[in-house]
Amino acid sequence: MQGLHLTADLSGCPPTAAVMTDAAALRALCLAAVAEAGLTAVGELFHRFTGGPGITGVVLLAESHLAVHTWPELAAVTLDVYVCNFGADNSAKADALLLRLEAAFGASSVARHRLQRGRAAASAPRAPVAGNLKALIFAAGRGERMRPLTDHIPKPLLPVHGKPMIEWHLEALARDGVQEVVINTAWLEEQFPDALGDGSRWGLRIHYSMEGRDHGGALETAGGIAKALPWLGDCFWIVSGDVVTPQFRFDVTIAQRFATGDDDAHLWLLPNPGFNAAGDFALQGDRVLREADPRPLTYANIALVRRRLVDGITPGQHARLNALLFASAAAGRLGGELLSQPWHNLGTPEQLADLNRTGGA
Repeated sequence: MQGLHLTADLSGCPPTAAVMTDAAALRALCLAAVAEAGLTAVGELFHRFTGGPGITGVVLLAESHLAVHTWPELAAVTLDVYVCNFGADNSAKADALLLRLEAAFGASSVARHRLQRGRAAASAPRAPVAGNLKALIFAAGRGERMRPLTDHIPKPLLPVHGKPMIEWHLEALARDGVQEVVINTAWLEEQFPDALGDGSRWGLRIHYSMEGRDHGGALETAGGIAKALPWLGDCFWIVSGDVVTPQFRFDVTIAQRFATGDDDAHLWLLPNPGFNAAGDFALQGDRVLREADPRPLTYANIALVRRRLVDGITPGQHARLNALLFASAAAGRLGGELLSQPWHNLGTPEQLADLNRTGGA
């Protein structure tokens, strides 16, 4: 017995939605979600409760099972997913399945529980990582200061030296051996798949974490990470889509060292720019300190992160990353180093125009 058991209690679900009362609609949703998550359905049964409007359903998976119960009279749904991880680790697929179903029911609140079965993962040594880690590019923001340019184009798709600024990150990630990238989106999010496709032109596989479609708007940085976790694994890169630093190396050696260590995150820092004169952190060796005076360094919006950093964030919750990083620094679990490559933070039309007037990014 070795696997992952996920359950979720959803409340505030629209009670008249077809998936709450129609067995055929619920069946179609569940089978589509199973397929999207990369799991294999081998059998299914959906049945209306005797004497009530709710539906109970189960999908038998090659990897184990999905069970769903709807309670329209209570505006509630219960979800149960179990995957066996004996021959292969299906945890990310289970997370993706649960997240897809949670979004489909439109719940106002979710109570989620996670149980690892058959192994004591916390006491086991961390296994070496083969190759580079996956990456999340933050691209969901409205870009208020960049208006009016962002009224019709998402900020990360604005051109920098002839290509969308986010493309500089995609090229760098591919160059350094990253194979899978998640892009979180909200504002004008339908433009991202049209512009970037599936990532194959860079030798990447791109997943889109569509916060606008699923939650009505951007979830902030920590909320964006929590929603994207099913695609990311235990450790991963994060980078903001509106900073440009093509010479930065997403170094596989640093990524592997981080993955086998025990820090919550590893940040790249730079001397305080004019827009953040008070600073975010100080650096003592490789330890990042928040409670320092002065704080001469600013977080460059590039980091390696461990998923436990956002363990307290429910998918769909709005939450910022800063407070979590400050807590990790206080606990001595925040590493970092100085950024040595050119770095451009593009917040306004004037900054974008200035960069485009120079000879290179």
